[in-house]
Amino acid sequence: MPYPHLAYLAYALERLTRGEYRWLIVNMPPQHGKSQLCSRYFPAWYLEQHPDQTVLLCSYEATFARYWGREVRNLLMERGRVRLADDSQAADWWHIARYGGGMATAGAGGAITGKHADLLIIDDPHKNWQEAQSQTIREGVWDWFASTAYTRLHEGGKLLLVQTRWHERDLTGRLLEYADALRIPYKHIRLPALAEKGDPLGRRVGEPLCSAFVSKAELQRRRTVMGERVFSSLYQQSPVPADGDLFCLQHFSRRYTAPPNHLRVILSVDTAYKTHGQSDYSVVDVWGTDDVDFYLLDTWQGRVPYHRLRSVVQEYAAKWRAVAVLIEDAAAGQSLLQDLKAHTRLPVVPFKPQGSKLARAELALAAFDAGKVLLPQSAPWLDAWIQQHLAFPNGAHDDHVDATSQALLHLMRRPLQVVSSDLWGR
Repeated sequence: MPYPHLAYLAYALERLTRGEYRWLIVNMPPQHGKSQLCSRYFPAWYLEQHPDQTVLLCSYEATFARYWGREVRNLLMERGRVRLADDSQAADWWHIARYGGGMATAGAGGAITGKHADLLIIDDPHKNWQEAQSQTIREGVWDWFASTAYTRLHEGGKLLLVQTRWHERDLTGRLLEYADALRIPYKHIRLPALAEKGDPLGRRVGEPLCSAFVSKAELQRRRTVMGERVFSSLYQQSPVPADGDLFCLQHFSRRYTAPPNHLRVILSVDTAYKTHGQSDYSVVDVWGTDDVDFYLLDTWQGRVPYHRLRSVVQEYAAKWRAVAVLIEDAAAGQSLLQDLKAHTRLPVVPFKPQGSKLARAELALAAFDAGKVLLPQSAPWLDAWIQQHLAFPNGAHDDHVDATSQALLHLMRRPLQVVSSDLWGR
């Protein structure tokens, strides 16, 4: 079926064939047809166009690569536009009669001595998540590519890498580094399962890649089950390092099952009033303290108009009986500050930012380094909150990071004042 993402990919494959670029790197989530198109239909079409050329297809293991060799062979025999040589029809190495071209297959890491390629296709060189997290295995795949697979490609030959991303230093990551350094003409196609800003297909932010394959509801279920880091790699094609540039996983290791009684609670609000799919989020993070440690209790985020954000802040302040509502005294936060001060009894506290976002986050990091920050043992929003911090300052969004910095800098600098006892009916 000519789904938009497959039509887009097919056009790129044609451009690779015409020599408009030497390398084509394709990153798509599982179960979206990338291997059927790139490892079955494309090599068959390519060999019908160029029956005197050789295609070498490699995958994480020889049996899987051989499967695609058999599929391409059978498809060519079914179509009948070229004839296979009678004496060479094995699934892993066969030739086209009279022209001498054909196809060979091999496993990543295996020997391919004596085989050469005008088109080298590598389809998922890493078997699974666990193997891709191993530096030893990743280096083994790279060594095999550099010393074995790539040496079989004729000068002027074409490389097609088809891969679900597993790690920032997987084969895609390494090839992108070299393509830029060596100025190799290449095309990188990254199609996340849920569209992001600037989507090459023109999808709205959050729109699934192909609902006929995997629906948005199912993608959200998988995101919840596998966690943000794994989902970001496998489905969004955007691997996040286990340890970020500023925060690391160790910073989020202290957990609580139930928060202590009698915590004094604050809200930290980061505002953004635009509601279109490419804008930042507004967030409300709920923090509690017992004057010793800092507990992240709850979060909310959304792209909502001003009046809705105002209601959310009031709802969360009442729910948690907040003794302070921190709002940045700049840009979009100023109107919310003035409005809540003038028309509500909320304990609104203006927060005047000093320095850059990164500088404020570095100051707030002291609380994490001191082991004073505790997170819930589990919460539906927790993985996304952690992953945004790990990706900072290079992630797509930093709204929760801003709210974290705001809250912790406030809590570390001054004692919390207790609001009037009648505000929350106490």
